[in-house]
Amino acid sequence: PTLLPGVPTLYTAINGAAENSASRQASMRSIRYCFSGGAPLPRSVQERFEEITGGRLVEGYGLSEASPVSHGNPLDGRARIGWLGLPLPSTEARAVDLETRAPVTMRE
Repeated sequence: PTLLPGVPTLYTAINGAAENSASRQASMRSIRYCFSGGAPLPRSVQERFEEITGGRLVEGYGLSEASPVSHGNPLDGRARIGWLGLPLPSTEARAVDLETRAPVTMRE
């Protein structure tokens, strides 16, 4: 595979399996891009997975009503840990102050 969507638990399990087998590590080198969702992605999991596979692992955000992804970190190196990313094409988003509900500036 070259693209692997998953959840942090999956990437943690792959990291653990690779620690126990050099052959498994070699077989993951085809992976180029991965998206993680469903829970926050720990930096240590991301960094280790990228070391093992050579692929880029980024975090996204979504919900069932969005079918299922609405935002994703860019694959071009601008991804940030703990950031839900940019709205996907044809997705409108607005950030608001939790207390006043007034719009706040979204920074890339």
